Amino acid sequence: YHLPLNTFAAASALLSQQILPATGKQPSLLTVSAFGRYAITSQSDQGVGLQLIDRMTGPGEVTATHERLDLFLERGEYKIVTHAHEQGRGEVNLSVHPFAEQHRDATPRLVEHKLIESQLSDFQQRSYWLEITERRYVALEAAGRNLADLRLWKDGEWLIDNRPLPRRSEPHQGKPLTVLQFSGQLEPGLYLVTLYGGVEQIWTEQSDERPLYLRYGIPTLDVAARRSYSLSPFGIDRWLIPAQANYYRLELPNVAPATIALGG
Repeated sequence: YHLPLNTFAAASALLSQQILPATGKQPSLLTVSAFGRYAITSQSDQGVGLQLIDRMTGPGEVTATHERLDLFLERGEYKIVTHAHEQGRGEVNLSVHPFAEQHRDATPRLVEHKLIESQLSDFQQRSYWLEITERRYVALEAAGRNLADLRLWKDGEWLIDNRPLPRRSEPHQGKPLTVLQFSGQLEPGLYLVTLYGGVEQIWTEQSDERPLYLRYGIPTLDVAARRSYSLSPFGIDRWLIPAQANYYRLELPNVAPATIALGG
């Protein structure tokens, strides 16, 4: 994908029909004004699958019932097809949601080893610049209640073909977070790191909090060191340790499950 330089301009999309019969296959034309990430959602009393048909690439896969489509779409026209039971009843309400950039005025730069704490809701995105001065291994981790995707764009325009690895963290009981980890070799240049929101994690207590955390890099410890840390929201913390180190000890103030592991 190619991300135009005016990517933070307000994007919009229109559906030719928003209300369709909830029976069989029903089409609606989607017109997109600018490249961006869009979510196509449906509401109905019965299970309905969604499918996007692109003139260039052809028909995509049909989602499972009650799921949605989160897609990067170029400017142009697409066909959205709903898939319901042939004997279905009622109506399907379609909606399209452009993702709104939260750093439109000034995109901040990532600082290595500095934890970023912010907020991210569904249908939102937050972007940060990452400068790489020489070819190197890069580790990025993001965690959030509504976090759904993490992407890198070379020079702010070209999508890096490296998907993040997902896992789950629960830094506070009953408040799980989605964690996405990106790692790999990057060539020198400027990269746009963008975090995309999605459906929120269910918490045991109702809350309007939509926390988002982001960190870049892995810090290094000395050969001989004794330090106190609090576990981060990512659920796993990593350090680089000199090869000369040969003794490792983990102490906890209270009894709790914890592990320490070494890797080459």
